Amino acid sequence: MEESYAIAEKELFPNSSFIRREKNEIEAGRKREMEDIVVEPPKNWYSPPPEKCDLCSQPIKDKFIDGRVQLKKIWRFMCPSCHLTDGDGLGVGRGQEYTLTDGEWIRTDG
Repeated sequence: MEESYAIAEKELFPNSSFIRREKNEIEAGRKREMEDIVVEPPKNWYSPPPEKCDLCSQPIKDKFIDGRVQLKKIWRFMCPSCHLTDGDGLGVGRGQEYTLTDGEWIRTDG
């Protein structure tokens, strides 16, 4: 059936390969355009770090996540264990993990 459809398409649209190629080029251009506007979060945390997890109130020691809460449009500072249960993952638009390294908070994921 696919073969007969392809034959019919070529009879009806003799330049279909050109049309398909042009469409793919346009889609590729849109993808490149979207990739160009994605902004990477900074590698370091420059603000004062959170003192406690916004969900469980445990003190932040050497790692925290600045991230979105699962199924909600709110962001919170989370300890790693709360992020595992309530976080929405890591990455741009989801969350970033920061680890205390040599006195600086460095983004280690997301």
